[in-house]
Amino acid sequence: MKKKFRVFLSHASIDKQHVRRAKLELERHGITCWLDEDEILIGDSIVDRIDRALQDSRFVIFFVSEISNSSHWVNREIQATLARQLEDNESRILPALLDGTAPPALLKDFLWADLRGAAWARGIASLAQTIQQKCTDDTAAIEELNLGVGFNSAVPDNISKAFNFIIISGISASGKDSLVQMMEERMTSSHHMQILTKYNTRNPRRSEPEYSNALSAAEFQQLLDEGEIIFPYRKRNERYGFSASQFRAAQLEGCILVAIFTEFSLVPKVVSTMCNAGAATTAFFIKAAKQHLERRTLFRNFGPAEIVERTRSIRQDFAALEQRTTFKEEYQVLWNGDDTALEQVADDLEQAIRKIITLDKSNVNTS
Repeated sequence: MKKKFRVFLSHASIDKQHVRRAKLELERHGITCWLDEDEILIGDSIVDRIDRALQDSRFVIFFVSEISNSSHWVNREIQATLARQLEDNESRILPALLDGTAPPALLKDFLWADLRGAAWARGIASLAQTIQQKCTDDTAAIEELNLGVGFNSAVPDNISKAFNFIIISGISASGKDSLVQMMEERMTSSHHMQILTKYNTRNPRRSEPEYSNALSAAEFQQLLDEGEIIFPYRKRNERYGFSASQFRAAQLEGCILVAIFTEFSLVPKVVSTMCNAGAATTAFFIKAAKQHLERRTLFRNFGPAEIVERTRSIRQDFAALEQRTTFKEEYQVLWNGDDTALEQVADDLEQAIRKIITLDKSNVNTS
């Protein structure tokens, strides 16, 4: 449904002067705003009009001040917006600081705009840019979700036919990272398995240091231009790729190389590229019930913003999976049904890897 308003302005009444000014300046950027005094008429139900406006708005700017933090209406609007953000998978919340007061607990993990004193103009410009960019990205995100947006797959030359490549993919929060850590511990003694280092442009705080290097967009592009990144792809405005030098070294050493792909729609293309290069390649997919993954996310040590983001990612992944009619032909599916099932997933994967090792020792070509 197309939103009637782009932005709902949530605030305490005492801050109305600042909010009116913000509305005027945002509308100069072409951003339509909903402000209670302009939309609620005598005789209207205040609760009903606010609820409908929240539903009709793509974003909600919460103007944070000492008074707003204790406002019943503002807190109610925060809770309603967080609930809708979980329900429809859209990033909505835009906090804006009017004074030195810290944002309320429910908003503390969100990046905020600074509208304090001399920072006002820069803060309004930042809000406008964010809203315009996110609205522009909405269409691209839908296309990316359904189609998979990636660069051309690349692979170093002269791949050994005895070289084995294992891909692990799966729904968000299905246990990919935990599985890799378990497999590293189980396979250490054999020295046959390596985890392929992944470059990405995610926030370093959320990156997995065991196998991932977080880069700026400029650093990523430089490595890509230098040929140090293979299998580059995008997912939800983040860029990913893998270490080409590690890839070459591992295949020369006869290792089984394991890579984690967060964008599972691109894996069949990578498998085809590797098989055409002569390398035995197997793709595993970790799956679980959506309700279980969402429940697992709620019990993790995440802040509200991270919970919203991860729940949104889970639902997007399930929506994308429904579009892939050839899914069962593309992957060996491993079912991580509950918190105790990952051990069984690791058993199944370990058995498959050790079978590959046995075949290598017997000089059997599995390609």
